[in-house]
Amino acid sequence: MLISNQGHLRHIALLFIVSLSPLLVSSSVAEDGKALYTLYCSACHAPDGKGANNGAFPPLAKSPWLGGTADRSIQIVLHGLQGEIEVPTDKDPNKIYNLVMPPQGGALTDPQIVAILNYVRNSWGNKNKPILLNEVVKNRRATAARTSMWQGKELLKKYPIHSNTPPPIEGLISKVYHGSWKKRPDFSKLEPKATYEEHKGLISIANAGNLKSFGMVWEGQIAIARKGNYTFTLDSDDGSAIYIDDKLVTEIKGLGGMGRAKSGKTKLSKGLHDIRVEYFEFSGEEAITLAMQGPGIKSHLRLSAVKPNIKKGPRWPSIPIDPPVNGTAFYRGFIDGSTPRSIGVGYHGGINLAFSADNLNIELLWQERFYDGGHHWTGRGQGNEPPAGKNTVKLTSMPVWGTLDSATAAWQAADQGETKRRFRGYQLGENDRTTFNYEVGSLKVSDVSTPEFDTKGITRTITIDAPSSGAPENLHLMICNGLDIKAADSAHTYLLGNNMQVEVSSNSSALVRSKELILPLQLKPGKNQITLRYQWK
Repeated sequence: MLISNQGHLRHIALLFIVSLSPLLVSSSVAEDGKALYTLYCSACHAPDGKGANNGAFPPLAKSPWLGGTADRSIQIVLHGLQGEIEVPTDKDPNKIYNLVMPPQGGALTDPQIVAILNYVRNSWGNKNKPILLNEVVKNRRATAARTSMWQGKELLKKYPIHSNTPPPIEGLISKVYHGSWKKRPDFSKLEPKATYEEHKGLISIANAGNLKSFGMVWEGQIAIARKGNYTFTLDSDDGSAIYIDDKLVTEIKGLGGMGRAKSGKTKLSKGLHDIRVEYFEFSGEEAITLAMQGPGIKSHLRLSAVKPNIKKGPRWPSIPIDPPVNGTAFYRGFIDGSTPRSIGVGYHGGINLAFSADNLNIELLWQERFYDGGHHWTGRGQGNEPPAGKNTVKLTSMPVWGTLDSATAAWQAADQGETKRRFRGYQLGENDRTTFNYEVGSLKVSDVSTPEFDTKGITRTITIDAPSSGAPENLHLMICNGLDIKAADSAHTYLLGNNMQVEVSSNSSALVRSKELILPLQLKPGKNQITLRYQWK
């Protein structure tokens, strides 16, 4: 009985000590916290909290990650943190870090965690409520079964960072779509794979994760303080569009890199207005920026996680690439309006083309100046650059070898099975002829482009070597898509948009559909030849 009473008394005494522990810890926070921080944390975050190695590590000084609820800070110390996180710095308010903070829950006691966090949360410009010991104890128990480090996105979803100022876009949500497109799809007909709350109110592609091809749609509301005309500036890699109150303000069409910024104006009344931004990424780099300007906004208000580049004037020195006298110039890849594996050819006399090694077709034709390599030299190859000349005609934006079961059937690209496409290189021949070699299934194709300097056009001779058996059935060649097409006065000649025509020489007649010019291929064993003569009007 005596032992039992002693045990009971010891239990009461222990409870009393524990209940006082927050006070006991708080009395020594300043001294112990600084010493423990120096021992365990300063090697990465620096003694002044600004990040070691000139900011190579995330700063703790004035960090929003330390503000608000104590749970977020405690969980980071207990279980560690990895993956991309955004931490503002003096030089970059949207600095992205992708490092690993190992868990410290096994090395530090609960009182030590209290001391460190209270020191950090109230130093170098940080001002936060003291953390009490029972908060650490509660957090450790609640996540005792956790065996993995926190991911940045995961942690913020559970413990969001709230700002004292309203977000640029209120109630912003993002939807992620899986798929591959070369032009912006109708997202209203697609089902999103995931939906997220964007607590910062900034458009960000972070929730797309590691997807190589995807689409995203952001929806929310913008608070307009004063009525008037507002300008929205959009830039993206690849295509995008912005709608205010379901009205298209501006868009960036098709494939291409950053540096194609478009602006659109709209008149808005005071109050809340719906905003929707659509975006798709086909391949390569991905990015989107958005800003707005209007009454009461001194400079551009950023609406995206990535800061827009809206400086006026050239951003890089010009490095003209032009063909030599009586010669030919070549430029590989990153031509705006064509695919990543494009081959630009500039002939003397101001005739130029871009051939897609992905789609096996001439996709662009233009006149005069060939190309400017300054962007890629300065930007280290990032993004696309448009042709330097004028009168650019975009002939196609898709695989041009395909099948049609009937004149009204949907186009089926030849990209697999017996019709698999393979590019086999190119060479420059006599009389400025450029030959592109490729295979379409069992067919071997020689595609020769010859400039016509007198008529300022290009003659394209396509020779198809078909085997004695096994040639693809119902094979067609897409000559043009995306332009208004009309039959010209001359036989087998077609108007492509406003400033281009093509004359087709073949043993079959071309098929004209809505913005499509398609040539059926009636192939015989051996060599078959098609001639296309392009001329500017």
